[in-house]
Amino acid sequence: MAFVFFVTFVVSSSLYSSMSNDEAAERAARLAALRLLAGRDYGAAQLVRRLIQRGHERAVAEAAVARLTREHLQSDARYAESLLRQRMRRGESPKVAAMHGRQQGVESEALAAAVEQAEAHYDAETACRELIGRRDPAEHYRRDERAWRRLARHLQSKGFELGLIFRILGRQPRTNDHGLSEE
Repeated sequence: MAFVFFVTFVVSSSLYSSMSNDEAAERAARLAALRLLAGRDYGAAQLVRRLIQRGHERAVAEAAVARLTREHLQSDARYAESLLRQRMRRGESPKVAAMHGRQQGVESEALAAAVEQAEAHYDAETACRELIGRRDPAEHYRRDERAWRRLARHLQSKGFELGLIFRILGRQPRTNDHGLSEE
C-alpha cells in the first residue's frame, strides 16, 4: 500500500513540476471535479461552488468546469434531467422540481428542455394518488379533518393543483368540537 502511494506521489509530483502554477491549479481542480462527478451529476454552477468550497480559486474552478463541459464530462442538460427525475420520484410536480433546479443554478435552457420532456410523460392524477398512498396508507384523511387539511397542504406544496386535490381527496370531513368525525 505504501509503495502505491509513493509511486503515485512521485509520478504526480513530477507531472506537476513541469507545469506552471496555473496549469497545476487547474489540473487539481479538474481532478477534484472528476472525483465529485464520479459520485453523481452536478450542474456547472453547483460544481464550481463545490470546488470553491474545497479551496480552489473561482477562476480556476470555472476554467476546470468549462473544460469538463467541452469534453462532455459535465452536462447541465443531463443534470437537469436527473434532478427532475429524482424530485418527481419524491412526489413533486415537474414545475416544483424545476423551481428547485433554478435555485441550484441549473442553466435555464437545459431546465426548460427537461421540464418539457418530463411533462410529456407526466400524469398528475396518478402521481397525486401515489403520493397520497405513500403519505397516508390508512386513509386517515377520510375520517379526520386535521389529517385532511395536512394532506391537502402537503399536496399543494408538491405542486398539485387545488382542483385536482379536492377531486381526489373528496370533501373535507366535518368534526365536532371534540375532534371526532360526525359521520
